[in-house]
Parts: sequence; C-alpha cells; structure tokens
Amino acid sequence: MGGLVRFVPSRKYLQQDLKYWLGRLLSRKVIEDLIDHYWSASPVDPDTPIPDIWYSKVFSDLWDASGRSFFLGPEEEGRLVFSLSVDSFNPFHMKTAKQKVSSMGIWLVLLNLPPQLCYLPENIFLVGVIPGPGKPATDEINHYLKPLVQSLLEFWDPGVFFSRTCNKRLGKLFKAMLIPLVADMLGARQILGLPGIATAHYFCTFFDLDIDDLDILDPAEWPAKNTDHIRYVAHMYKDAPSESEQHELFQAYGLRWSALPHERAR
Repeated sequence: MGGLVRFVPSRKYLQQDLKYWLGRLLSRKVIEDLIDHYWSASPVDPDTPIPDIWYSKVFSDLWDASGRSFFLGPEEEGRLVFSLSVDSFNPFHMKTAKQKVSSMGIWLVLLNLPPQLCYLPENIFLVGVIPGPGKPATDEINHYLKPLVQSLLEFWDPGVFFSRTCNKRLGKLFKAMLIPLVADMLGARQILGLPGIATAHYFCTFFDLDIDDLDILDPAEWPAKNTDHIRYVAHMYKDAPSESEQHELFQAYGLRWSALPHERAR
C-alpha cells in the first residue's frame, strides 16, 4: 500500500566470522608453532613426488599484495593459506535416488597445518550452510560467496592484527590468501561461473575448448584459458543492465560473473 516496496528474504543464511574463528584457533597451544613451521618449510626436489601441497611450486611462487614473495614477508607477520570447499548434502540423511532436498555447506581449510590436522573438524572453518530445499541456481551462489570474499580481502591487504595469540602477548599481524578450490566438477563450475553441465557448448573446465573442438584429441593443441578474457566477460555480465542481456552474454561466451575469482580484478 502507498507505493511502498517491502523486500522479504527468500532464504535465511548465517555466516560465521573468520576473525573470531581464527582468533580462537591462535589461542590454542602448538597451533601457532605448526603454522610457523609450515611457513618456513623448504621445497623438495621438483623431480620427486611432493609429500604435501605446501611443497609444490605453486605455493613457492605465490606473491603478496606488494608483488613480493608471499612467504618472505616480515618475520613478525603470519602468512596463511586457505582452501575453499563447497558441497551439497541431504539434510535429512536420505540416500534414496533422485532426492530433491539439498543444502550446501561452505568450508575453509587452513593448509598451514599438517595434513593429519588440517581436516579435523575442530580445525576446519565452517563458513556457513545454505539451507534447502534446493541448491542456489546459476549465479545465486555469489550472494553467499561475497561476504566471505570481503573477509578474505581484508586478510589479503592490509591484513588483520590480533591483539594477542598464544605465543605473542603483544599481538601479531596475519595475512592470508585463498588457494585452491576443492569441489566436485558441478560445484567447481558453478563457483567459477561456468555452465553447470559438461554437455554445454563450452564444455571444458580447464581448457578453452567448445563442443566444435571434440575432434581435437592431442592435448598439446588444447589452448589454455585466457584469464584476462574471462575477467572481461565476467565484468560485462555483472554490469549488464538486465537479466535478458546477462542471458545473451552467457549464451555467447559461456561465462558468468563469479565473486570468487573476479573480485580483485578491479
């Protein structure tokens, strides 16, 4: 009445605070020592199998916001690396085929901890649970990812200072980044803004291939994805003035906006 518009949430969602969770984690004995140990771990021979993702070349080549090696920052700072996991589950524990009810969990895993510890329930950060009865459709997942991205951006630069940790009574500054995404193919494609099914025209998750390239069987001829092009199209999708134009862009390029990989692009 009176021309007033009232917005009603379509579903309720509660997200935990990453700062509070990490503050509690850093107040536990030994945790900070383990984090510092993995931070200073030496890389292994690249020609031999690596014992943990922490020893990979990808990690040794990470840069911070200033363009320097992420792990060669000031000695008094802590540097953290998280992985993101997203998965759906039936909240009623029903395993009958074709069940329609589904909720989605979002987790962060602190990779600074040894493998035997980082996946323990007490060491995993439950970001939140998206209630059912169905999973977020297409780009609706961005509404749930964006608050997490905003929290991580603060940890990225300038970092978050904790007034006290178990080892540092005068406090310590921590910086963090998110790498990698750990999910099944359907979840990963939705998070990255790609078509949800592998039978789409742009079917390949890892290479710049479309359905017309199915006869190219030599992996050496598969072109890598162009990240600049992906960011450009993603911003076009985000800035499109209507859903119909977003649909046209998606049909043309097979890409949507994703809050996760593109938030820093500007």
